[in-house]
Amino acid sequence: KDFLHDWLMHLSATSGRFASLTTHQQVINAMARKQDSWPGLEPFADAGADTASPTRVLESGAPLSTGKSFKLGVLPLKLFTNGHGYFISMARRRDEIHPYAVHATYTFDGSGGDAKRYRFEESGLWVVTPPATDEMYVTFDATTTFSGEPNIRDHIAVFKANLNILRDAIAVAVALNRTLALPPLSCYCDKVWGGHDNIFTFQCHYPGSAEEKYLPSSCPLDHFISPTRLRKSGFKFTPLASLSSANRSEAVTIEGFTGVNATVDAVDAFVSASSASRATLINLGDIRGINTTFSSQNLRARFNAYVKAIVPEMWCSECHPQGCANLIDAETLALGRVLPTRQTFDKFC
Repeated sequence: KDFLHDWLMHLSATSGRFASLTTHQQVINAMARKQDSWPGLEPFADAGADTASPTRVLESGAPLSTGKSFKLGVLPLKLFTNGHGYFISMARRRDEIHPYAVHATYTFDGSGGDAKRYRFEESGLWVVTPPATDEMYVTFDATTTFSGEPNIRDHIAVFKANLNILRDAIAVAVALNRTLALPPLSCYCDKVWGGHDNIFTFQCHYPGSAEEKYLPSSCPLDHFISPTRLRKSGFKFTPLASLSSANRSEAVTIEGFTGVNATVDAVDAFVSASSASRATLINLGDIRGINTTFSSQNLRARFNAYVKAIVPEMWCSECHPQGCANLIDAETLALGRVLPTRQTFDKFC
């Protein structure tokens, strides 16, 4: 009761420490932590407890208006996963993890319901509105062989390759008049909010999570483009994981349509004349570099309109305190931009 009273009071504050905070979460964070201190809260020390054993109870560093502190219970991450934990750092181990709850948190496509829903769909966790049973889908092979250590140079190369294969996949989906079922896309670096924090000293992992060694792996679509922008263009797509396991296991695979000698018209003609035309899901395998020239001006116009929505999301990371020139080789720096940030540091974008 005392906590809720103070929480409501601080949310309405017009002056003081809490006035500039904009969300419920920011207010709770400030209430729990001692001001101007990090982390600002300590493990709860019970006089009768075994101090050698770890505790999941923390004691606030800042008191309530009553003068008393309050306690916070820490839930086990593998059972109550945060957004980064489940969607990114645990992506390669999802078959081994069976959480009780997953918190969507923020996404790089905004914090609205549609953006969070897409994150759940990517992971096969959204079953509230199953796909229409009469929908026809096409997918492709986006597999990248992971080799070497995570690094920004390979991430830039993979980022560009992902945008190119998305363009090719949109062309194929338009030609076949099917909904695109998007497989996971590869990444070699994580992404930080607004470019804040330095991930380069953590081998491209989010600060504090490098020991998980979850990269290279796959990253959510919003690390590369805005799913919302693409959907607003009118293009029909859904994450491959949102399809039923039966649809995915019964996919008809047709390979050989890759490179400029294979055209989207040829794919359409081949599928239309084969039994694959009746399949709910067609997997065209590797379609990189397919010739996206359409004989139909109408289809070409639709394709061009959809492709305009493939706008790469800005990727940045600060380089403090060493400076970008001391963390990234000159050849890689030339692939992006070094910008000033927070007066004393620079960041690579």
